[in-house]
Amino acid sequence: MSSNRLQKLLVAVLVTVLVAGGIGGVVTAQETPTPEAETPTENVTEAENRTQVRAVHVSPVVPSVDVFVDDEPIAQNLSFLEASEYEQVEPGDRDFRIDVNETEENIFETNASLRENISHTVVVVGTVTDNETVDFQPVLLGDEYVVPDENNASVRFVHTAPDVEAVDVTVQGSDTVVADNLTFRDDSPYVNVPAGNVTLEVREEEADNQGDVIATANFTLAGGTVYSTFGIGYQDVDDAPVNLSFDVAIIRDAGREADGNVTVTPTPAGTPTATPTPTETPVATPEEG
Repeated sequence: MSSNRLQKLLVAVLVTVLVAGGIGGVVTAQETPTPEAETPTENVTEAENRTQVRAVHVSPVVPSVDVFVDDEPIAQNLSFLEASEYEQVEPGDRDFRIDVNETEENIFETNASLRENISHTVVVVGTVTDNETVDFQPVLLGDEYVVPDENNASVRFVHTAPDVEAVDVTVQGSDTVVADNLTFRDDSPYVNVPAGNVTLEVREEEADNQGDVIATANFTLAGGTVYSTFGIGYQDVDDAPVNLSFDVAIIRDAGREADGNVTVTPTPAGTPTATPTPTETPVATPEEG
C-alpha cells in the first residue's frame, strides 16, 4: 500500500447552538429518509473496480493514531479532524489494528469483513468514562453512494458526538431529510440535495423530523460530488472532558471530474462560514490548514 496523505476536514461554525464495542463489520444505516438518493450501487466504475479503506479521526479525546489492515498501514499519525486517502485492500475478512502513534500502544484490534468493490471508512471515535479513561469505539462504514449529476450533491450524516441524543438532520428551506432518528456511532444513507449553499439543521429526534433545532451548519456543496458530514464535539460543554462545542465537520468522498470520470480520493470539501476556534485546546488539536 502506498503511504497515505492526510486531508483536513472542514468544520462549519454553528449558527445556532441550543442546550436542549468494536467495528465488527459494516454498520447498517438507519431507515432511509424521504426524499432519498437513488438506490446505492457499487461506488466504482469499470476503471476503478476495487475495495478500499480510509480512516477519519473525529474524536477530540483520542490522540493521533496509526491504522492498519492486515499489518499494512492505511493511515499514519492521523490526528483529530484529519482523514487519510483511500487505500486499496483485498475484500473479505481482514484484521484491523489501531495504535497510538506516539507510544505505539495498541488500543484496538478486531477482524471485520470488507465488501468487494466497495469503499469503506474507519471512523476514529471514543468517549471518556466516569473514571476518566478513554473508551475507544471505532466504527466501520460502507461508503455506498451514487455520484449525482452536476446539479446535485450527495450527503450523509455520521453521529459521533457522545453526549448528543438521537437526532434528525434536515435541509433548511426544504422537505429533505438527511438523517432520521440517528444515534451515537450510526450513519445515515446518502441523500441527494441541490448543489450550492446548503444549511443543515441538526434537530432533536421527532417522528415528523420537526424537533427543536440544536445546531445549524452552512456549507457550499459542489455539483456531482459526494460528502460525509460528522456531528462532533459536545452539546453540554460544562460537563464535557474537553471544551469543544457541538459542531459539524465535512469531507469530500468522491466527485465527478470535468471529463465525467469519478474520483474517490478525499479532499477538503465545502466552504464553511468561518473558522471555528474552540475555547480550549482539545486533546487532539486540528492543525491549521
